[in-house]
Amino acid sequence: KGDGGIGKAVEETKVKVAAIDADLTKSKAEIDALEAKLAAVEALEKESKAEFERSNVTTVFFALNSSQLTTDGMQELYRWKVSADRSATSYDFNIVVYASADKTGSETANAKLRERRANSVKNFMVNSLGVPAAKIQIVTAQPAYTGTNNLDRRVVVGVVVK
Repeated sequence: KGDGGIGKAVEETKVKVAAIDADLTKSKAEIDALEAKLAAVEALEKESKAEFERSNVTTVFFALNSSQLTTDGMQELYRWKVSADRSATSYDFNIVVYASADKTGSETANAKLRERRANSVKNFMVNSLGVPAAKIQIVTAQPAYTGTNNLDRRVVVGVVVK
């Protein structure tokens, strides 16, 4: 007892350190649980964005060697826009226009036709549906792949979440 109370101070410090260690262990466990919940939420958000992208795709067909939108094509784009607007409440997205042409023309002619088709769709979306032009990306390197000419004369419109 002649240590001037150092022994008692050491014991009190050990008790305080043990309490801090217990709090730290509890805090780490809480952090781990929160990180697991965050990972689950992030996974759901990723799947939700993917589902939004998958569910907001449409196809517009064209006549042979034509880039003129048909009435059916305009109606389809209008329906697509309404649906995308309805489901886009929490996503910032861009629109991608993929243009295709069948194999009946030369590659040079088909490249020009794909460009005209894509621009026809883009112009309709901008001028008639009020889509900002900056939100639309055109992809014209879409070769014919179905082997069915009527199905290859198309433009596919979809969304990509930012």
